[in-house]
Amino acid sequence: SQEALKLPDNERILKIKGAKWIGYTIAHEALAKMEELLIEPKKPRMPNLLLIGDTNNGKTTIIDHFYRKHPVSEENDQHYCPVLIFQTPAVPDER
Repeated sequence: SQEALKLPDNERILKIKGAKWIGYTIAHEALAKMEELLIEPKKPRMPNLLLIGDTNNGKTTIIDHFYRKHPVSEENDQHYCPVLIFQTPAVPDER
């Protein structure tokens, strides 16, 4: 962005090295499906979505983007967490 050009060198370098969002078609489709699932009426067997892809194809970035759009909120001393993220190990074991 134009504002980033005015930053000191060290801040511009950090900005360049930081995470970037590039919304390609399949990423937008996944986000749209996750938005649909988020507003799904509650029932015993809720629908879900599993993102599968090769390493370094953007799965975590898509999920992080969705998570940031739906942060934890607080009402009446109650925390509401609309999106919960967890990662599983690449290779499952007994632990």
